[in-house]
Amino acid sequence: MIDLFPVHARMEIGDGMLDGGRRISAIALIRIGEVVGSAGIQGRGRGAFQVVRVPGPRGSPIAWLMMFAHRRAVDRVRAEQSLAARERVFGLTQFPPDSDVVYDEVGQRLVECAVAREVHKLRDRQREAVVLAFFGDHTYAQVAVDLGISVPTAKSRIRAGLKTLGRRLPSSLYDLP
Repeated sequence: MIDLFPVHARMEIGDGMLDGGRRISAIALIRIGEVVGSAGIQGRGRGAFQVVRVPGPRGSPIAWLMMFAHRRAVDRVRAEQSLAARERVFGLTQFPPDSDVVYDEVGQRLVECAVAREVHKLRDRQREAVVLAFFGDHTYAQVAVDLGISVPTAKSRIRAGLKTLGRRLPSSLYDLP
């Protein structure tokens, strides 16, 4: 074995192809645990070996090994960040924040009362069309048949009623703290 690296990152050279201190090509057996461990990453790959081909004319074996270790370290950091993000999303979906059920129920009832009060203030024709469409779950065509009017007229009455409700109901009604 040729000792080319510091103690924490050793590389065993197969075939010993060196030409005047310049690397031509070699197959290296890298102890991944030492290289990856030197990058400050714990976990998988420690103590394992991997056969890699060292490119010759592009740089020294030390530079190549450091590039290889850096890429593995970056991959590991990204994997850890991705895992943390997935766990955070899972935690938020499985364990939603606590809410005050009584407060939410009271707020919902206040909104329902305000809407019902304003619907009853609509003109008769608009009120009939809106009630059939939204509380009776009818389509425009069904509202038109039930009221004995044409479909465009039913649409106009429903839209006019909704526009009136939108003007009369304060937008702050839905923004309960």
